[in-house]
Amino acid sequence: MEIGRDFSDEILECCQFAAECRRNADEADDLSSKEFWLDMEGRWLHLARSPAVLEQISNFNAARRKSLRRTLPETHRPPPRW
Repeated sequence: MEIGRDFSDEILECCQFAAECRRNADEADDLSSKEFWLDMEGRWLHLARSPAVLEQISNFNAARRKSLRRTLPETHRPPPRW
């Protein structure tokens, strides 16, 4: 892992998933569902604080983008990320 690497995109994505889980918990009709969604929120927030996991997410996303560039027609390819 690069020292001082910026994982702001990955952190933001984890926080967005956490926020979605919180909304699901707020809308849950029963205690079991509410507890499930609150637990998931906590897991996403934990991931947002974990550099090793963020590195794995970043590597996965980079591999996915590379694969898409090879398989999609030029007009549908995502822009490169440096």
